[in-house]
Amino acid sequence: MKEKGARAVRYCAECLTPDSRPRIIFNQQGICNACLNAKSKKDIDWDERKAEFLSMVEPYRSTDGRWDCVVPWSGGKDSTSIAYRLKFELGMNPLLVTFSPMLPNEVGNDNRELMIQLGFDHIFVRPNQKAHRALAKRFFIERGNPKVAWDAGVNAAPL
Repeated sequence: MKEKGARAVRYCAECLTPDSRPRIIFNQQGICNACLNAKSKKDIDWDERKAEFLSMVEPYRSTDGRWDCVVPWSGGKDSTSIAYRLKFELGMNPLLVTFSPMLPNEVGNDNRELMIQLGFDHIFVRPNQKAHRALAKRFFIERGNPKVAWDAGVNAAPL
């Protein structure tokens, strides 16, 4: 028996992801936006894309060991993958810059140490904690988001 107010759950026709997933959208055929995005990547000429990327970074490649680029680096999988590929696949010398997370964790600390051991240069920016906590509280009260100051630091620190 169906409960009053309950609705039927829709599932992607290809991957079976339910419509309870945040930001999911289905097309007329019942295929979700994640599947459509994955399909669109199959049409990309990745060799051409890589050549285009290399032509963009080549003018900035250092010949004397200085840094070629700055990578805003959180210690997470995405920024770690970018830094690793730049250094070990493209032969560049990136400088990693991290703005201290609001809630540091052991995994992030271990990742930072590992990247240093792999030969990356790294700058860790840690703001005044008293001011940072005060800003987090203020932005939580005023905007409902305690991370406003942290977001600004993440974007400004690499500059």
